Amino acid sequence: MIKIHELNKNWILFLLIFLISCTNESKNVRNDFGKEIKLIKTDSVNLENLEILNPINLLILDSFFVVQNRVTENNLSFIDKNCYSVFNTAIKGNGPMEIVQFIPVSNNRQNVVTFADRARKILYSLKVNDNQFLINDEIHFSNEIPRFFSLNELNDSILIGTGMFPDGRFGIFNKNKNTILYSEDYPRNNEMGNITFPHIAAVYSGTQVGINPDGKRFAAIYNGLLDIYEINSDSKLKEIKSIYYHFPKFIIPENGPLVGNSKETIEGFRSITCDSEYIYLLYSGKSMEEYDMDAFVGRRIYVYNWAGVPIKSYIVDTDLSVIFVKDKFIWGIEKNGVYINKYSIDDEL
Repeated sequence: MIKIHELNKNWILFLLIFLISCTNESKNVRNDFGKEIKLIKTDSVNLENLEILNPINLLILDSFFVVQNRVTENNLSFIDKNCYSVFNTAIKGNGPMEIVQFIPVSNNRQNVVTFADRARKILYSLKVNDNQFLINDEIHFSNEIPRFFSLNELNDSILIGTGMFPDGRFGIFNKNKNTILYSEDYPRNNEMGNITFPHIAAVYSGTQVGINPDGKRFAAIYNGLLDIYEINSDSKLKEIKSIYYHFPKFIIPENGPLVGNSKETIEGFRSITCDSEYIYLLYSGKSMEEYDMDAFVGRRIYVYNWAGVPIKSYIVDTDLSVIFVKDKFIWGIEKNGVYINKYSIDDEL
């Protein structure tokens, strides 16, 4: 009788473990990687000394750091790497040459910055030539197209956007034909149940996209989700890999498309940057419930190849809010926005 009782206890324990593993869809991203490589900053740029006080995004050109600002008059600040002079542009406002709602637009062009005014539905390019900054409005989107949450120039003819799209997670805009196609379902887990548009689109409003310089592939991140796609000549997407670690916990008000994340939500991937070989993701792994606003920064950088295979894991010496990779260096804005830090990854991959 004792043996049978012990056996029953073992079966109960097994069933409990099995049920827990079935109902808990989350998994730890660190388990996909081996030993973390510690990175110590080798250089830094003091943004506060340059009167850049609220940086939220970073781009590295050959001769300039380009910083997107928040709650300031200028959306963009160009910092000359040689003399550290600053040129401010993309002025906030409602005037004819001002920006109402600024969004950055990543691209594969050489020393050209692209951005959009999502309210006016205009795509701008800014070319840097001999310290001359020439702004051109390239595309005026049709009023029939919903406003973009994010926009990314994959190649000469294709833009990848996210927004309040009822027919797909991504809007694929063909610049030559002035047409847009919608593609891919919004990811779901059990907690999302039968959530429908517009709430499902609002859940994914924070999706960020990173593009491959080959102009054919891109990666999308949101919370603990990573999706990698390839686009064909017919502007159709092929899924290369989807890796889902954890979904957000969200709250839906009684009325309207707004969705609020619960403070219990584990914040996942916070920033994405790519080169021709790898996808670099800054990861938090913290919740507002425990860390307040520090949940939106992180020290871990996870690296995948374009097949979605985990390659390397880095841990840096301070919390970062955003990262950018160029020429075997990772640059990151530290959490208080005072410094851009530089980390060498030469010979590490």
